[in-house]
Amino acid sequence: MKPKTSKYKGVYYSSPNSRWVVQLERYDHYPCFMLERDAAIYAEYHYRLLYDESPNFPELSDDELADEYESTLSRRDVEQAEMRSHSKQGLKKIKHTASKYIGVVKKDGNRWAARIQYRGKQIQVASFSIHKYSDAEILAAKAYDQKALELYGDKARLNFPLGD
Repeated sequence: MKPKTSKYKGVYYSSPNSRWVVQLERYDHYPCFMLERDAAIYAEYHYRLLYDESPNFPELSDDELADEYESTLSRRDVEQAEMRSHSKQGLKKIKHTASKYIGVVKKDGNRWAARIQYRGKQIQVASFSIHKYSDAEILAAKAYDQKALELYGDKARLNFPLGD
C-alpha cells in the first residue's frame, strides 16, 4: 500500500504506526511524530543542516526554526514517555492490529478483543465479532474499562471517563 503523502517534503503518514514519519536520504532512522507539522519542522531543520535548503518553512528564520524544533522534540519526548509509562495496563502497541482504545486489539481481521495486564499476566477480557456488532471495537473498550476498574479501582486508566 502506498503511504499517504504530506504537503511537506520528507514527510509521509505511516498507517500501521498511525504516525507521521520523516524520511531523509542521508539518515537510516525514521523519526515518527503524532502531528504532521512536528514532522515537517523536524524535516525542515535537518534539510537546512544537510542540504542548505528550506523546502517546508522558508518564512521561518533560523532562530524561529530552532525554537520550533526544540518544542517539537519536547512534545515527542513527552509522547514517548507517556507511552512507556502506561504499558502496565496494556497501552496499545504501534502496529496494524492496534485500536485507538487502551487494551483493545484486532484479532483475525474480524474480531476486536479486550485484554489487560494484571500482576504480570495478560487476561483476555472479551471478544466481539465485527460481523455481529457494528460497534465491536467500542464494546471491547467498554469491557476493558469494566475489568480495569475491577482490578485497578480508581487508579485505572480508562477509555471512557466514568459517567459516560
